Order: sequence, then structure tokens, then C-alpha cells
Amino acid sequence: MTALSFLCERVLTAPPLSITPACLQSWVIFTDGACEGPDDNKQGGVGGVLVDPLGRVVSFFGGGVPVDIMRCLLQKSKNPIYELEVLPVLVSVWLWKGRINLAQVCWYLDNEASRSAFIKGQGATPLAACMVDAFTAEEMKLQLKSWFARVPSLSNLADSPSRLEDKLLLELGAVKGPIDWLAMGKVLGLDLEMGDRTAA
Repeated sequence: MTALSFLCERVLTAPPLSITPACLQSWVIFTDGACEGPDDNKQGGVGGVLVDPLGRVVSFFGGGVPVDIMRCLLQKSKNPIYELEVLPVLVSVWLWKGRINLAQVCWYLDNEASRSAFIKGQGATPLAACMVDAFTAEEMKLQLKSWFARVPSLSNLADSPSRLEDKLLLELGAVKGPIDWLAMGKVLGLDLEMGDRTAA
């Protein structure tokens, strides 16, 4: 019933569909999340890579998940890899919305559960649901034509930046972009003071 109400509201309030040359552009985005370490000190990492319509790797992000966000995730799950795989998709749409606006985007994830969450438009946990909802709002605003596909981990370009390894992507000429952790904290209901609380 919630989905039906959402659809009815969308039909009534959505702006007209824009038809521009950008609609013919196809971008590819790879995302990945990582969670490693002992149970009492798990560290999270996320990464994303943007490939332009000409097949060039043009931008990426990668970094450790801040302590406060990891603590929030670990309160809900002993191994929050699902949420960490959902998270970089939202980071990607924030970071690259100026480039992918109105375009076709193929999102490559190596985690089937998180891929399914975006296909359904519904997260399986409360925190994932918050992130998927925020992504859907941006997707509608940008009028993206999204397709979510599976990529093997060994073929995922975002695997290395999610593990804090930037060398390959820098050698390919990609520019590293920032992760908006403050915005992510707001989505998750946290009041973050970033300072030195970002994980290495």
C-alpha cells in the first residue's frame, strides 16, 4: 500500500520528463563496500568509480567509514556489509549528479542483496531503507534512467578504492572526489562532528 501511495503522489507532483541529448548518454558507475577486522574493531570502507560515455575512467572516491557511522551500523548488525554496499551508491549520486543528470546510468555492484534493494526501491534493514529512499529521491530529481547490474568482485573497479588503494585509478587518469559524510550522517539520523573522527 505504501508503494501504491508513493506512485499516486509521484504521478500528481512529478515535473514533466525532460528530453535532451543527455538522455542518450550512458554512464557506468562501479561501487563497492568493505568490512574487515575483528568483531570488536571492524573497519568499513567504500569506493566508487565513474566511467564516461566514451569508456574513460574519469572520477572516483574511496575512503574509510567514519567512527560514528561505523558504530551506528554495528549497533544494527555484527557484519554490516549489506549497508556498506548500499552506502556508496548514494555517495555516487551526490558526487556525480552534475555529470549524470538526465542520463542513462548502469550501476555495477558485486553484492546481490544491495543490488536487489535498488531494483525494488526498498532496503531490507532500517538503515538501508533510509539510504535507498534518499537515493530514489535524487534519482527522480535528476531523472536518471538507472539499470542495476552484477559484477564479479575481481572485475569491480571500485574494489581497490574501497580498500583505500588509489594507485590504479590515479594511473588511469581519474580524479578523486570527496565523500559527503555529513550528508550521510543526516540520512542515517546522526549528528556528526567530522573533525578527526573520519577513519583512516
